[in-house]
Amino acid sequence: MLTTKIKNKEYLSDEKEVLIKDLLLKNGINSSFEAKRIEKGGNNQAFLIETDKEKFFCKFYFKHKNDTRNRLQAEQSFLHFCSENKIECVPKMPAYDLKNNLALFSFIKGESFHTKLKSDDVLQAKNFLFNLFTSSKKMQHYPLKASDACFTLKETLFSIEQRIKYVYSEVFSQNSLLFCEAQKLIEKVLLPEWERAKKEVEKLNLDSISLAEKIYFVSPSDFGFHNALTYNNNIVFLDFEYAGYDGALKAFCDFFCQPQVPVSLCYLDSIAEVFVSNEAEFLAFTECARKILPAYKVKWCFIMLNQFTKVGKDRRMFALKKDIETQQREQLKKISHYLEYIN
Repeated sequence: MLTTKIKNKEYLSDEKEVLIKDLLLKNGINSSFEAKRIEKGGNNQAFLIETDKEKFFCKFYFKHKNDTRNRLQAEQSFLHFCSENKIECVPKMPAYDLKNNLALFSFIKGESFHTKLKSDDVLQAKNFLFNLFTSSKKMQHYPLKASDACFTLKETLFSIEQRIKYVYSEVFSQNSLLFCEAQKLIEKVLLPEWERAKKEVEKLNLDSISLAEKIYFVSPSDFGFHNALTYNNNIVFLDFEYAGYDGALKAFCDFFCQPQVPVSLCYLDSIAEVFVSNEAEFLAFTECARKILPAYKVKWCFIMLNQFTKVGKDRRMFALKKDIETQQREQLKKISHYLEYIN
């Protein structure tokens, strides 16, 4: 009979406790365990599971009627792809339950990134992307597209435009003080930045666009050092719930634009080498990337405004149980700092 010691019991319902027990049993583990809530991340509920002999990371994935993405399936498919191709800088997923939307991962010892990145850190990220890209070229079929996959610049601009329209409609549907601050930010800063960004893309050479759009791979999506742990100078990359087949430009631009652990543009040419096989492709890819980066920076500002949307608020409350107004205020500050950093 499994017995459970639970810290932060309010986060783990009796139903979820039973689901964890069942998943451990399916993995051949018939022992008592301790569950400790991990207060990290804004998308899912996570627990450290400690049995008599080993530790696991357990994740309950967020689901919403207005967000139909299957996050568990995306992550499981990506980790299976890595395992098949002997890509080892990712966690193992020994057991999962698609019906109930939870998974067990191998426990990764390490620290999050809080300091300035070293060149070796970026080299490890580059090697990870290189292994994914070369493995993708050998692959005949991959079952899933990445979340918001974009294979052309036209699709990219349309995707960002749709995100802007959605967040705009949600933010302008309320008139509290915080929402008014967000409205002012959108009207005075972000929309003018978006118009300038689109004009930069219009300057692109059509031949460069044609070459760059032919480069795609199995992408980790939302890739960067914000989703990584380091221990003894070895990095493990995490959180692949948006992963799938995607254009390389999107993964590349997101890598440089994600706000939590910024990557210097001095590494742009080096990372671009992953995705190209000759000088013509390199010049085309880097030209497109430099012209479209401002559009991705605007996209990330709107991503940071997700807490002002209904789905975004529900997801954060599911993951963190933290006062939503505090989160919204924090996001507005983050956007201000981000805009100072990129301008």
